[in-house]
Amino acid sequence: MIDYHLTGPVKQARTALAKVEKDLIGDNLRPEEKDIALYEALEKAYEKVLNSILVNSYTESSIANDVYNFIRRQGYRNILARPSRAAKEFISNLAAVLPERQAFTNGLKVGTLDNRGRKFFLSDSAPKIMSVLGSLQQSRLYPTDKTSSKFIDRGFQSPKGTGVRMKKSNASRLVNKYWNKTVNPAYNTVGAISDSLLSTPDLIIMKPLWFGKFSSEFKELTGIEPDFDMIEQGNEAYLEKYSDALDKATASADRVTIRQGATSNPFLGTQRSIKEKDQSGFVQFAKDFNMFMQNFLNYEFAAAREALYFAIGRGDLSRSKGVAIMASLSARMLLYSVIGDVMSSVISSLGFTDDDEDDRNLAQIVGQGVGETFVSLVLNRNFGNITKSISNYFIDDVNEEYFDFLREGEFDAFKHSFGYSVIPRETSYGKNPMWETTKNLVGPLGPAVKTIDFAMKKLFEEDAKKSETQDRRFREKFIRLPLEAAGALGFVPFYGDVRKYVLDEVVYPDLRAGKSSSPKAKKKKKKSVRKPRSPRKPSSTRKPTRKPTRKPTRKRRR
Repeated sequence: MIDYHLTGPVKQARTALAKVEKDLIGDNLRPEEKDIALYEALEKAYEKVLNSILVNSYTESSIANDVYNFIRRQGYRNILARPSRAAKEFISNLAAVLPERQAFTNGLKVGTLDNRGRKFFLSDSAPKIMSVLGSLQQSRLYPTDKTSSKFIDRGFQSPKGTGVRMKKSNASRLVNKYWNKTVNPAYNTVGAISDSLLSTPDLIIMKPLWFGKFSSEFKELTGIEPDFDMIEQGNEAYLEKYSDALDKATASADRVTIRQGATSNPFLGTQRSIKEKDQSGFVQFAKDFNMFMQNFLNYEFAAAREALYFAIGRGDLSRSKGVAIMASLSARMLLYSVIGDVMSSVISSLGFTDDDEDDRNLAQIVGQGVGETFVSLVLNRNFGNITKSISNYFIDDVNEEYFDFLREGEFDAFKHSFGYSVIPRETSYGKNPMWETTKNLVGPLGPAVKTIDFAMKKLFEEDAKKSETQDRRFREKFIRLPLEAAGALGFVPFYGDVRKYVLDEVVYPDLRAGKSSSPKAKKKKKKSVRKPRSPRKPSSTRKPTRKPTRKPTRKRRR
């Protein structure tokens, strides 16, 4: 019924519920009402998650549902699968792993070549060991759905992301048959590249961290190294002898990897992201938007809150450990915000690009990152996109009014904002603010919706009179539009970076060159060539000024 990715989580969830019931209620004939309410809430949450998984597992997949999931998958790939983003994510992840650097180092030693000449983390042994141990993180570290990232909401990865196959209709099977015979090889190749960019920055850190933490914790409890061969074979004598140490080491490894890169375990997430079958389309759409790209931020806030408890002496870790975890999480968010701007500034200073619009110095870039980190962890917390969009709009008002020392020139919401808001502060001439906001509400469907919107505009636009405008529209129709259509269908590797380059250098080179004529650039240029003021002439050599003659006015008759 449920594959090995969910057998462990379901079993552990039921065991945890039984333990909670024993601790809160036990043999007490008159338990307190708050204890009963707490247990009933946990039991209700468990049943809700399990029912959602089972219903989705036996729901027939229609063509419309397949198309919807296809567009969503491509949306996540187009938004997240960029080499520049992967580099930022990997570097910032290194900062977050610093409090567990010893465990991470031990994990790198575990990941050497095995007796069959394969990397341990890439072999079948690693996920099998996690399955035998009942790890909660197996579906996160070894997902069956390769489109995996801490930023992707769990609703997207379920049920397929948990290894459960949905029943397909005859029409869906027919479409899949011809798709597989024609363009599927090219699509799979580009998809594999995109999925690798999505998952590698996390998994390259989390896999060594899990096995390193497991080994360190097991050795601390028993005084010996764990025998992974015995665990993989399921040796009953070994598992029985060290059962307590294995359970504690597994729980510790799960805990640190969840803090490092979130989880895809449906029993460890928030209930508000679960879509139920009897809910209206509007409610399900609102949930999709509310949780879009929020999965990791929710876990990041939970980890920061837990670290704060440790820092003030509450919890099972030391205060110094809590402070270290809090500092590493803040450093990760700060680095992720700062690295891209610093890299762009360095590349621009070396002369590889002529983008001189963002001339902030390092202190201003870091200050911007500190503001984004504070807003994310303190103000926006674990709220969804609906709440954040409203709060960020007003936070930008404060930013524009009082934080002008963090930028040069006018406030640009795209570059200088402390948080993303779907409500545009300014719209270009001829654009409808309501429609621009609506396009931002569709979450991962955004790239496809914006491509369709652009195609419709090009189809019905009026003929241009100027030759340069005609050339630009020709490039839009025959270069930009085919590129975006191919990207939306998943046939362009590194689509985000490729699109940016093509638009800047091929489609709109004239507009890019005209950036130097922007008001800010004009002001700078004018300021740099300003001539010194000539001395005032003496009054004897000055020409007498003529008084302006006043026109005679007609008198009004009384």
